[in-house]
Amino acid sequence: MRLLVLLPLLALAACGPNDLAYPVRGVYHGPAVMQGTVSISHETVPGLMEAMRMDFAVGDTAGLGALHRGDKIAFRLVVPGGDGAPYVEGFSRLPDSTALDTAAAALHTHDAAPHGSAAPPHADTPAAAPADSSAAPAKPF
Repeated sequence: MRLLVLLPLLALAACGPNDLAYPVRGVYHGPAVMQGTVSISHETVPGLMEAMRMDFAVGDTAGLGALHRGDKIAFRLVVPGGDGAPYVEGFSRLPDSTALDTAAAALHTHDAAPHGSAAPPHADTPAAAPADSSAAPAKPF
């Protein structure tokens, strides 16, 4: 029981002093088009954003290799306090019976990964390139 209480605290300790970390749940759709990113339909993140499908830059890849398309997942969304791009890490698979509220995700699609100027601080994958604003929006899978 103590370990379950300590794990989230240890995870937050990995963030920088000005970073904000949000626990999030969603559905994993697999790697995204940009290298080093994943596509996830996530629930509403209170105080930050509505439920939507997004491509996220990946920080620490621990737990990512065990996921399959369509898995229900829990992860941490880290919003750096400086100029860095948001990224996700701390992936774990949820039981199939987990009820998620991602209905609004079908209505909203957003590509968060290309907007940062630097790779996440813990990334072992390259940073995403800036998006071409003249390009057509990506179609969902």
